[in-house]
Amino acid sequence: NFLFFCTFFMYFGNGKAVEDLGITVGPSQIVLVQGVDINNVVILRELDKGLLIRLVSENRIAFLPWAAVKYVDVRQIDFSRQNRICKWFDLRCEKL
Repeated sequence: NFLFFCTFFMYFGNGKAVEDLGITVGPSQIVLVQGVDINNVVILRELDKGLLIRLVSENRIAFLPWAAVKYVDVRQIDFSRQNRICKWFDLRCEKL
């Protein structure tokens, strides 16, 4: 019985983790301190020294130190519109 519950929670927890990591809708925009906008960017990691990003248009990976970044515009799905049953139990969720 215990093994069943562990497997059950691990399976559904893994699914929720994948879903949570995928909530960004699309590429983000980064504005640098110099005033330069970098559009069409996918943020791979937010590290303590800076951002690891993928430049979609150039198909390359780059590192930006925090000192060079003014702000980051991340487009995300707004889950505040979902009801409690959806948030707590993942039931009766509206398609966004």
